[in-house]
Amino acid sequence: MRGIDGPGKATISGFPTHEAGSPDDPGSAVRFQQAGQSSCFVGEQARGEPQGDSAPSSSNNPRFIGDLGRPNFTRLAPDSLHLPSGVFEMVAEKLRPIDLVSMSQTSRQLRDATRLSAEVHERRQRAIQVQFVWNALTARRPGIADRFAALLAPGVLQSLAPNIDCLTGAQQEDVVGLVEGVDDPAERLLALGGLRAGMTGLAPALHQRLVSLADQFEAPSHRAWALVGLGAGVGRLAPPLQQRLVDIAVQLAEPTDRAWALRGLGPGVAGLAPPLQQRLIVLTEQLADPLDRDAALRGLGPGVAGLAPPLQQRLVDIAEGLADPLDRAWALAGLGAGIAGLVPALQQRLVNITEKLEQPAHRARALSGLGAGMAVLAPALQQRLVDITEKLEQPAHRARALSGLGAGMAVLAPTLQQRLVDITEKLEQPAHRLSALAGFGAGVAGVAPALQQRLVDITEKLEQPAHRLSALAGFGAGVAGVAPALQQRLVDITEKLEQPAHRAQALAGLGAGVAGVAPALQQRLVNITEKLEQPAHRAWALAGFGAGVAGVAPALQERLLDITEKLEEPAYRLAALEGLGAGVAGVAPALQQRLADLADSLAMPADRARAFAAMLPRRRDEQRE
Repeated sequence: MRGIDGPGKATISGFPTHEAGSPDDPGSAVRFQQAGQSSCFVGEQARGEPQGDSAPSSSNNPRFIGDLGRPNFTRLAPDSLHLPSGVFEMVAEKLRPIDLVSMSQTSRQLRDATRLSAEVHERRQRAIQVQFVWNALTARRPGIADRFAALLAPGVLQSLAPNIDCLTGAQQEDVVGLVEGVDDPAERLLALGGLRAGMTGLAPALHQRLVSLADQFEAPSHRAWALVGLGAGVGRLAPPLQQRLVDIAVQLAEPTDRAWALRGLGPGVAGLAPPLQQRLIVLTEQLADPLDRDAALRGLGPGVAGLAPPLQQRLVDIAEGLADPLDRAWALAGLGAGIAGLVPALQQRLVNITEKLEQPAHRARALSGLGAGMAVLAPALQQRLVDITEKLEQPAHRARALSGLGAGMAVLAPTLQQRLVDITEKLEQPAHRLSALAGFGAGVAGVAPALQQRLVDITEKLEQPAHRLSALAGFGAGVAGVAPALQQRLVDITEKLEQPAHRAQALAGLGAGVAGVAPALQQRLVNITEKLEQPAHRAWALAGFGAGVAGVAPALQERLLDITEKLEEPAYRLAALEGLGAGVAGVAPALQQRLADLADSLAMPADRARAFAAMLPRRRDEQRE
């Protein structure tokens, strides 16, 4: 096999087979072992602290030990642990996932305490999973001088960042030190941006180092982009650090740089002190170029819910005051991401501004952005948005509006859902119908079965195979929520696509919802994948299954792994692993082991790092604050 390592590859660490204090493991700590090294523990350990050399070494391959994602969870009664009701939950809520692991290693009672709550147990399991991947990424390997260099492979830091609270303090320092040590400013900027989603999970002392790093860039444009990287977490920083980041934005001389800084800081604006929020609004008001104001509003839109109503009003004033209607349309689309957080009177003003745009193309552009928050609008405002869409004369404009409004379709009243489907059916050009179907996406799961059927009918009637496959891919995860008979029709359409590349692309879309379809249909999707002759097509299809692989039968999981193992080209194997890795926590231990072996078999360090990083938990909703 080209690019695949043979025997003798480095050993990396694994997950624990047994909990602390179990009969099979008399020790009180979970061991993560590496070849040629003594065992190390998940718990915090001072640098330079000696570790026992008598620990057993692991085998010569990556070792997943135990079932990582679907543990046999059994809730225990609080009185069985002699803990007052609610005490442990109160403590656990304040702990990081990695702290839960360390705590559970100290005694059987505390280990069992993590099973009082499914949520606490899940966080602990996530930390164990992250520790496995961390050890895999940083394992010492022959010929590699810097064992942390793998963290700089494309996408690795981005995958690690949301799980940064699953690293020990020393490991977090290693990550920040790695970013600080990148010599090239542009590369350092990319590395800093990779930590964007993990800012709030870092220790406070490390926050200060990253803010200093942003301030030390010589080029103003680099400082602006550093704020794009750090801005999402600005609301969770200490007040002095918040002020330093706002100062960086204010001190930028070029308006375009200030606009990009505002775009970066915007998502975290809700957590800033009111005086700092006001400074950012003033900075936005001072931008003369409409394009710069648009960039700023698009950044501030998602965080607008955290602003006081007077500041929200000033942002709406900025949008309404733009002289060029096209600029107003873009500004409305930018604020659309945060429309759900505006007070009702301002929500109504945005709809009013949209209605008053004279050019249909401008109204369509505004609607494509406002749809993101449609779910929380008052029914009367929802109806007005649908009215505006219906009155657009050009099919292209209606399609563009539907591409935005479709995301909120599931929460609309049935009559409004029906009207959106009516508009879609009347679009004559296949490209326009595709645009509308793509907008519905996962939202199709929330509509009535009769409307789902009409959307499937639209898909079936598309004459060009390329159009049908695009429509199938558009359903994506939404396929799990449609009626079983309609799921079968979608699989039928996929099977009947003549071009293998088309079938692969359709599978890449439908795979996201595979966990929600009937077992017989899951088997048919795997059959289609197996029959693809070209390795590139099989890799493409496998990548689409992603996290959905956790929801298919074990026998089908094994077949998907078989297909992956037979991919000889490293690029194709990597593509498949980057997809399937998302579901690693939901497959059987033996298959987890095979995934780890496949990742470790990649010869190129960057490929190997990307494959292991794909096994990191994908959850984004549990970052300890």
